[in-house]
Amino acid sequence: MSHVKNSTTQTSPWPRLPRAVSHEFLSTVVQNLFGYPPRSWQLDAAIKILKGHDVIVVAGTGAGKSLIFAIVAIASAAVGFPGVVLVICPLKALQRDQVEHFNSMSTTVVNPDGGQFQTINLSAVAINEDNNSNALFKELERGCIPSMLCGT
Repeated sequence: MSHVKNSTTQTSPWPRLPRAVSHEFLSTVVQNLFGYPPRSWQLDAAIKILKGHDVIVVAGTGAGKSLIFAIVAIASAAVGFPGVVLVICPLKALQRDQVEHFNSMSTTVVNPDGGQFQTINLSAVAINEDNNSNALFKELERGCIPSMLCGT
């Protein structure tokens, strides 16, 4: 069982997306990209992150935690909000799997602001001890790294 719990301390959230993206839009894009709809707890966690809150999700292996950061990247791309989703992943095999999976995805949807079609692409790069360099981190700093990042 997975739960999204609100923090009991009220602090200013991190600034995030300039406008909201609906659950319906995100569900449609996830269905198009992944072939299945997101669960409500995945959407709830992603929406909290997009609103600038810190979120901790506890769920079993294979429950779908990785989809949460994909939803964050999807929403950011949908509203043209630049940024990087940083995922700390301890296993290189999992990094490779996620990078290959996300780099193969693309879908065209109706923009959440209405009417116009928009292509959503997910892309990822893994940075770990095998390939880290000052140049790669400079690219990250300049915002040149794709919307998803897996690293240890």
